[in-house]
Amino acid sequence: HQWSWDSAFVAMGLARHRHERTRAELLSHLPGQCDTAMVPHIDFHTPEAYIPGPSVWRSHDHDAAPRVLSSGLTAPPVHGLALWWIYRHTGDVVFVRRAFPSLVA
Repeated sequence: HQWSWDSAFVAMGLARHRHERTRAELLSHLPGQCDTAMVPHIDFHTPEAYIPGPSVWRSHDHDAAPRVLSSGLTAPPVHGLALWWIYRHTGDVVFVRRAFPSLVA
């Protein structure tokens, strides 16, 4: 499983020294984004390795469900802050242009 907030804050922590890793951390959570643009609080990469797992949340039953099994909950949107922090420490405009559309959807 992968927690949304954790991914964003880990990406911020890595931004000064591990540029490739920080980009990968932030982008790795976005495939769990719903068609409604909501970024779920938890993505499940293994169906029942975490309790309560996706069978409890049943977010996959929703029409706008992401491709990844998720909690169906969300958290305050810190991914935009993480993207700004990454840009501030890497100056990577190409990465910002890649990630930004998902965050303003």
